[in-house]
Amino acid sequence: MERKEIYLYTKETQKYKEWLYLCYKDADLIGFSLAQLDTPENPMCKRIGWGFIREFFIIPSCRRNGFAKQMCNFSEKIIVGNGTNNIYLTADANFGIPFWEAMGYSFTGKIDDKNGNKIFEKHIANEHDL
Repeated sequence: MERKEIYLYTKETQKYKEWLYLCYKDADLIGFSLAQLDTPENPMCKRIGWGFIREFFIIPSCRRNGFAKQMCNFSEKIIVGNGTNNIYLTADANFGIPFWEAMGYSFTGKIDDKNGNKIFEKHIANEHDL
C-alpha cells in the first residue's frame, strides 16, 4: 500500500494561515484535514493565537489504518511550526471523540455554539513532543 500526502499552499492559505492536507492511499483520495492558526484576519478565528483543526475526515473503509494519525501529526506539526503550542478542535460525538482522546486531546467541558460538538484542546510543550 502506497501512501502519499499533498499539502496545498495558496495565497489564501498564506493570508489566513490555513493548511489543507489531502491524504491518498495509492491513487485514491481518502481523507483531508484543514487546520489554521487563529489570527484576527481569518473570518473563522475564535481564539487568537491558537491552532484550530477545523475539518478532519477519513473515509470509513480506511479508518484504523494510521491515516488519521498521520494527518493529525501533520496538522499539529504545521500549527506548532507557525508559532503556537495550543490547539483546539470540535469533535463529532459519533466518531471523533475516542480518536482525539487517543491523540492526547482533552474535553474542555464546553460545547461549540455553531456545530453543537464538544470542544477539545491540547497543549504541546515543544516540537520534540510531536
